[in-house]
Amino acid sequence: MRIYLKARILPAFGRVPLDRIGAEDVAVWFDAVSRDKPGAANRAFEILRAMMFRAEEWGLRERGSNPCLGIARNPRNKVARFLDADELARLGRALDAREARWPEAVAALRLLALTGCRRSEVLDLRWRNISEDALNLRGYREFISLTDRTKSTCFA
Repeated sequence: MRIYLKARILPAFGRVPLDRIGAEDVAVWFDAVSRDKPGAANRAFEILRAMMFRAEEWGLRERGSNPCLGIARNPRNKVARFLDADELARLGRALDAREARWPEAVAALRLLALTGCRRSEVLDLRWRNISEDALNLRGYREFISLTDRTKSTCFA
C-alpha cells in the first residue's frame, strides 16, 4: 500500500487538503495514472477511495462527499492460467503432505484442480449434487462430468 501512496497518490494530492479534493480532480488524476499501468491505477484508486471514506468518518470531509464515487475503474484483463505437469505434481505432493491434518480442505482443492470448478461451485456443493459420474451445479453451469481419476482421487 505504501508504494501506491508514495508513487501515485501523494504526488497528486499530498499538498491538497482532503476537503478540497473534488471528483474532477480524482477523475483527471485517475485518467493520467491509468495510461501506463491500469491495474496499478485501479489499486491506487481503491486506496484513495478508502482514504476518503475514512476522512468522512473522522470529520475531515463532509459525509457523502467522497470524490471517488461514480468513477469507473479500468476493466481487468481476464487471465486463464493452467498448471503445467511439474506444478501439478508439486501441488499433489503438497496436498498429500497435508491430507491427514486437513482432509476436507485437501479434497476441495483436489476437486478444484481436477474439475476446473470455481471456488464458489465447490463450496456450495452438497452430497445430493454428486452423482456417480457428474457434479450437478445448479445455479451455475449445469453438469461437470467426472473422470475415473477425479472420482478415485476426490471421493475414495
